[in-house]
Amino acid sequence: KHLIYRKKWGFSIPLEKWLKESDSWKFEDQNHHETFKNLQKNYLNNSEDSFIYNRLYALKCLSEYENV
Repeated sequence: KHLIYRKKWGFSIPLEKWLKESDSWKFEDQNHHETFKNLQKNYLNNSEDSFIYNRLYALKCLSEYENV
């Protein structure tokens, strides 16, 4: 009963893990690919800059949207 009537509850995705294992992320636009690799390198070298992973994911999503 407590599961059915509880408040809404969000969920997270394993974005940090995906970004660390993102060698398979390819971009058709070479500029996007280079930007991604530079941001990824900054993120992996200084993971305290947590805002960078949001930019990485946004870049990937926008790149996919452009190809639709």
